[in-house]
Amino acid sequence: MIHPTAIVATSAKLPSDIEVGPYSLIADNVEFGARCRVGSRSAILNNTIIKENCTIGPGTVIGSQPDSFNSHSDLGGVSVGANTTIREFVVVYQGIDRLSPTTIGNDSYLMARTLVGSSARLGQSTIIANNCSIGAQSIIEDHVFIGGSCVIKPNVRIGTQVMMRGQNAMSLDVPPFLTAYGNDRILGLNIVGLRRAALPPAARREIKQAFSALYHESQPLSEILASARRRVWTYPQTKAFWDFVATPSPCGICQKLTREEP
Repeated sequence: MIHPTAIVATSAKLPSDIEVGPYSLIADNVEFGARCRVGSRSAILNNTIIKENCTIGPGTVIGSQPDSFNSHSDLGGVSVGANTTIREFVVVYQGIDRLSPTTIGNDSYLMARTLVGSSARLGQSTIIANNCSIGAQSIIEDHVFIGGSCVIKPNVRIGTQVMMRGQNAMSLDVPPFLTAYGNDRILGLNIVGLRRAALPPAARREIKQAFSALYHESQPLSEILASARRRVWTYPQTKAFWDFVATPSPCGICQKLTREEP
């Protein structure tokens, strides 16, 4: 059902079972999958694709003009994966060019007042708590949880199964399976996330060994990586950990440890 006060462009592709709330705007070249709901006073703007079973909260804007000075005239759109919930007053900016759309993976949950920058890529089952800011062209991999009021700087990578405590900022890459706590600090392994991933105990022990090699050895990163390459790692998750560390973004890897505040 489309509320009579909603404005829907003629080129928008809407399924018959969509729900669009009062005073919302669906602009040109927008496409929805089946069983989607759009709350009141939301704006879904040009070149946005929202797949099936998604819920868009009131006051949300998806597909706004890029928040980057590096954007091109041929802008990228926004792609929102299936079964995703985007709550109230979230803003998702368009990609900076046609080859770099802003993407949100399947089964994700973005809480109120989250901001997702241009060409950011959020993986599947990502949970972003209230009032977070995700920088332009950042990459957040699958099964990441980011606590409330966090800031991810532009171009930063956050590895799979990372948990980031609330009210912190990251300007450096966070390798997979870790807990970030404090500004540009690592607290330790995300033990809860590893268990939820149903990894066997031997895999968890090997990931712990990789973590210790990276964070408890007083050697340059190049020497740590060289030592890691000489060792045989059994589990693909551990290999993915080292692949992430070996191919950082221009921001570099976060290697600073902290202790949890009492």
